[in-house]
Amino acid sequence: MRIELKLGGDLKRYADQSSAIESDRPLTVAEAMARLGIQETPDEILAIVNDEVVPPGERGERNLKDRDKLTLMPQLKGG
Repeated sequence: MRIELKLGGDLKRYADQSSAIESDRPLTVAEAMARLGIQETPDEILAIVNDEVVPPGERGERNLKDRDKLTLMPQLKGG
C-alpha cells in the first residue's frame, strides 16, 4: 500500500515535501502521523485526505487506502 504524502510548513522536517508512506497493512491517519514521528499535538495539525479534512478525533478511525493523498500542515493561527 502506498500513501502519497505532502507536508507543509514546519512539518516538512519529518519527510521530503513530496514523498510517500509504504505499508504492508492498512494505516489510519493517526498511525501514519506516528510513523512519521510527528510530535505536535493533533489540534496543531490540519490533516487532509483526498481534499477532505479529517478532524483530530477521527484520525484514529479514518483508514487510508492505497493511493490516498495525505496532506499534513500546521494549523494557521493569528488574530
